[in-house]
Amino acid sequence: MRKDEPPAGAAAQLKPLVSTAVRLAIAFGVAGTLAAGWIYAGSQSRAAVHASTSALNVTRVTLPRVEVVGRRETANVARVAASGATSPAELTGAF
Repeated sequence: MRKDEPPAGAAAQLKPLVSTAVRLAIAFGVAGTLAAGWIYAGSQSRAAVHASTSALNVTRVTLPRVEVVGRRETANVARVAASGATSPAELTGAF
């Protein structure tokens, strides 16, 4: 038998470095931290939904009716468009 080899049956005699109570406390601490994070995220999600819902509630406004006071002659518009001029003044030469 070599010096660095443990004796036979030594694996069954090893003791854990951390006690069961400490491991249990760590497990509960991790679970509690995760649960608190989950609850916080859920409350922030609900707050965001309420904020976005209130932002989407738009107040409807009824505008007054518009009265037509005159009509443009479409013949002049078509003639200006066909000539390539950018305004009726260019078409008539009245600058």
